[in-house]
Amino acid sequence: KRSTVEGVFSYLNLLPGDRRILLNKSTGAGAALVKGDDDQGAKAAETLRKQITAIFGQYVNEDGTGVDYDAVRTSDEFADYCVTAEKLTFVEVEQLSRDEKLAFFINIYNSLVIHAIIILGKPADLLSRLRLYAVASYSIGGNTYSLNEIENGVLRGNKKTPSLALTARNTFGQNDPRLMHAMEKPDPRIHFALNCGAKGCPPIRFYKAANIDMALSTATKAYLKSTEVDETLKELQVSKLFDWYEKDFIPESGGKSKEEELVAWILPFLDDEKTEQVSRLQQGGNFKITYQPYDWGLNNK
Repeated sequence: KRSTVEGVFSYLNLLPGDRRILLNKSTGAGAALVKGDDDQGAKAAETLRKQITAIFGQYVNEDGTGVDYDAVRTSDEFADYCVTAEKLTFVEVEQLSRDEKLAFFINIYNSLVIHAIIILGKPADLLSRLRLYAVASYSIGGNTYSLNEIENGVLRGNKKTPSLALTARNTFGQNDPRLMHAMEKPDPRIHFALNCGAKGCPPIRFYKAANIDMALSTATKAYLKSTEVDETLKELQVSKLFDWYEKDFIPESGGKSKEEELVAWILPFLDDEKTEQVSRLQQGGNFKITYQPYDWGLNNK
């Protein structure tokens, strides 16, 4: 119980000290694999992506919705992956372009979730999930990053962890060396590429820097197929992700209502039929946005 409570406070970035658990501690094998390689930026990131895809590909459902965690745990491929993960310590993140960094950290997040569930155990409830996100960590380029820090610090551009806690702080402080790797212009579509190990998450995919923009749009369109329009109730029913990460989708300086801003963001990713339904809602006025229940069950295959 105590560790769960501590994990929740760590999730909110409210506890002093370092309670993270490093899952890619060096055994020397990873260092040997990269010795003599002069390019530890884009080349290393792409090599890691290929290895991650090959290792996890056979243990993830074809549609990316489930993982056979028990099979991964005992596989030779997972043992190889643990060595591969050690390489992250030597990746020079500052050498990556924006698209390379974006794809790299999405891939590492999705991989770390699988690694964490195997090593730290399957979360039994939401509180244990919050602890997992706060403590499961990798050493990347000489700095330690938890799942929360990858998502909220790097990919969301150093934002606060979504919560009701008014005292929650920005992920990275002003003197944190990891701050230089935070995305300057965060892309909200990352929320439809990150898989946190729950059934309600987007499917697991591993992304290439070369086509990251197109791939994120494809992922967003696929996930937003779950969007529903009830013209009788005058409701637009959307993923709970839009509630938790509302500030990522709605401009701070926008002059429109929250509903209008959110609809404007969602519309380009809906099919023609739902686009027409939403347009009729807008024309009728006085519609509301509701959020669909989120399935926190484990995405076990």
